[in-house]
Amino acid sequence: MQNESSFDISHDQARVIAAGLHTLSLVDGADAGGQERALIEEFLRDAGHPDLIAVIGNDMFDPATAYQVLGTRFLRRVFLEAAAILVRSDGRVTDAEREALDWLSRGFGVDGGADALLASTAAQQF
Repeated sequence: MQNESSFDISHDQARVIAAGLHTLSLVDGADAGGQERALIEEFLRDAGHPDLIAVIGNDMFDPATAYQVLGTRFLRRVFLEAAAILVRSDGRVTDAEREALDWLSRGFGVDGGADALLASTAAQQF
């Protein structure tokens, strides 16, 4: 059973999350100082899959595949919350980032879209 205090992310799940986060990091065309990439790398290390750092950017992100691979509402929410934290990591959320996050969140069934995700993760960091 997965809960907020203890859960495992499989290699495939980590890979699809990293692909999604990387794709999102490119939406506004800026990653000042490499902060967004550093967050993706930190996620992969913390998830126990540091081998995936070498392939960040090699995978095309497919939301339908991500939905299936993540498998549970809980893991999909983990991905979306990580995405919200990522887009805020440089201190601002561009219109392009907000639109992409909104599209993802609605596709994954999160009520309130990007605004709800950004509000729920306002105090969180990787």
